[in-house]
Amino acid sequence: MKIYIVSLSFLVPRKRKLLGIDIGTAAIKIVELERGKTNRLANYVYFHNKNKDDSFYFNSFQVDTSYIVNVIRAMLDKSSIVTTEAFMSIPVAFSFSTIFSLPIIKKEEMNSAINFEARKFIPVPMDEVYVNWNAIDFMSSKQGVKILMIAVPKETINKYNAIARALRLQLRGLEIESFSLVRSLVDQDEKECAAVIDIGEYITNICITEQDVVSVHHTSNVSGRALTNRIASMLSVSVDRANTLKNEQGLNQYHQLHELLAPLINKMINEVVKSNDSHTINGGTTMQKVILSGGSSHIPGLQEYLNRTLNIPVVRGDEFGRVTFPDVLEKTIHKQPVDFSVALGLAMK
Repeated sequence: MKIYIVSLSFLVPRKRKLLGIDIGTAAIKIVELERGKTNRLANYVYFHNKNKDDSFYFNSFQVDTSYIVNVIRAMLDKSSIVTTEAFMSIPVAFSFSTIFSLPIIKKEEMNSAINFEARKFIPVPMDEVYVNWNAIDFMSSKQGVKILMIAVPKETINKYNAIARALRLQLRGLEIESFSLVRSLVDQDEKECAAVIDIGEYITNICITEQDVVSVHHTSNVSGRALTNRIASMLSVSVDRANTLKNEQGLNQYHQLHELLAPLINKMINEVVKSNDSHTINGGTTMQKVILSGGSSHIPGLQEYLNRTLNIPVVRGDEFGRVTFPDVLEKTIHKQPVDFSVALGLAMK
């Protein structure tokens, strides 16, 4: 198992600091952020595991608690991070989410009404999940209110709490990763609807956001590794060689890989369109732009291909655009091959 850790540490004045810990399928990213009128980056550390057999989750998507604890402990030690207050992300795949309508009722009746409706959408017994909900004002009307409901299995919550206890961290909260992603990439004052596509190594997260509300969450298996595997299979080359070709040629129109990768990218585009349809059916407006995120979103030609196919602006998210950092990092931080969007969004919570 090869592990690559990139860490940066520098002296900063003493202020309250928070950790954002993003536990992905093949990587863990930690951001230490100074909180204040402006949020200042204090430290960040990255752990990438290239061995799929040592994923942070089992095949059944159960959390591998002991492995995660050992890795995070090593990361904190190596980067000399001593901050203990932390937020952690929960993968979208670990949660249930839906939007449904309720008639206008008294405020004190909302909880019982939502719990009753939740039974229709959650495929496990209600006593096995934690449920949270919010009313979506811009989707509601005089006829009824739209409710965004999120449910997470208690077993999952308990495992993340166990990780924090083992690391002696003060866990301030857990959050579905799509909410953290949007917080770091989308201005809170932005009102238009956008699709955020976070392309990871093994999973791609698609979410639709409007007026600072994340209404739709979806996971796709069209990931960086899926694209690499297709190249390796179709060209009969090694996975390492396929990955190099993907990163060098990608979806550029005049390269051989364009025809190989386009069907998979088109599948992902269809999933984005379906997510947008779910948003509009519930009263939202249609997406006006796409924001790209994730390490595998840097494939050459991908941004242009999405722009041509969807016929709306496609921009690359800048997770460091809402935090400050030392001048010495100005030329390098935006060229990071690693995406810290979720970790930063957590620390900004």
